[in-house]
Amino acid sequence: MMKLTGLVRQATLVLSALLVSAGASAQVTWTTVGDKVTGALNVSVAGSLYDVLFTDRYAPPPSFVNATFAELASQALVDQVFVSSAPFNMDASPGSMDGCVIPAPCQVMTPYAELNNGAVWTFVWVAGNDMDNKVDQIGHVAYPHLMSTLLVGDGRVLAQWSASPVTAVPEPESYAMMLAGLGLLGAVARRRKAKLA
Repeated sequence: MMKLTGLVRQATLVLSALLVSAGASAQVTWTTVGDKVTGALNVSVAGSLYDVLFTDRYAPPPSFVNATFAELASQALVDQVFVSSAPFNMDASPGSMDGCVIPAPCQVMTPYAELNNGAVWTFVWVAGNDMDNKVDQIGHVAYPHLMSTLLVGDGRVLAQWSASPVTAVPEPESYAMMLAGLGLLGAVARRRKAKLA
């Protein structure tokens, strides 16, 4: 009886772990208007999921956007968004991104800080999407402009980041484990009831 109770405890722990981890990862999807990519959903940056909008309109960056986030987010764009996969071959045709034109490479800017001590500087991390993933890269740039007046257009767009509202959805395997755990609990209850009778 002790072995069966131990098995039930182990099954319950495994089931709990599976349910917690279910939905922890999500796949990047693109948002579009017509045939232009306007953003991406579920971009993984430092273990958390974010949504990004490609735009020519300035909006103050959220509080979580700092130099480290901007660098990691730019790398995430290169690794997860500027890729050759369906439905958009972002890597071979950067012009499919809203605000970018072919044949120029597309630059997505993530501004994170502004310095105004007589001279105005805005600091950004830039993710460059060229025609070939071998030359996609990120870089750090300081512009002599206010953040709200960064030059966009002709292949330069701003990235507006927000936390992704992803909800955990258990996978079928999780439901199977849950049912197996409930079955074990039922078997233990029946054995106890039979033993008492």
